[in-house]
Amino acid sequence: MDKKKVKATSQNEGFIINPIHLKLLGAAVLLLLIILFPKPQRITYEYASMVSTGTYWDGLFGPGMLLDSNAKFVRLDEDTDHLHVCYSKENDNCLRYKVIDNTGFAGYIGSWFSDE
Repeated sequence: MDKKKVKATSQNEGFIINPIHLKLLGAAVLLLLIILFPKPQRITYEYASMVSTGTYWDGLFGPGMLLDSNAKFVRLDEDTDHLHVCYSKENDNCLRYKVIDNTGFAGYIGSWFSDE
């Protein structure tokens, strides 16, 4: 009796994932996310001769947030260099701060390594 050996073939034999292509695709997705999503900014602002420094993170589709405060609504107006901060949902408890310095994302990263 002659037994013929049958070679088992996979249906997905023609589709091979190349590890280099997978790494390039992952890097492209990561780069796209870095470009699209807002990054935190280190800003120095003033109100009534009181100067403070904080981290402002712009919202993706809405208002941003000031990471070191309990504000409900924060918006940075870069045209007039003002920071609008509301501490309640109503607009009656809002303050407008004058932005003195905006060091951006590099300033935010640098604040991790500073002693201030």
